[in-house]
Amino acid sequence: MNLFDIRTSTITSKGQIVIPVETRGKKGFESGTKVAILSFDDHLEIRPLKSVLDKMNFDAEVEKTGRILKEIVDKHGLRGKKIRCLTKADKDAIAKEILAKNR
Repeated sequence: MNLFDIRTSTITSKGQIVIPVETRGKKGFESGTKVAILSFDDHLEIRPLKSVLDKMNFDAEVEKTGRILKEIVDKHGLRGKKIRCLTKADKDAIAKEILAKNR
């Protein structure tokens, strides 16, 4: 992730900030956009809520698919060379099994 721009703003007594117009115009920050505020030890990040939820869902799907693949590999005793030697039909069958379990 590259730093694109730096702007300043002041926190009001109500804890509000104004996001400068030049920054608001960036991808995903149109007027009315719901945002997620991510708190870290040393900084905050403001991201479009949709992008955060999409990433969380993607990560969950990747994790789930990894668990399913491990289960299939263990079930069929596939390790090392055996995986590299699978036929296209075998790979297609494993892919279908992953898709069926991912639903």
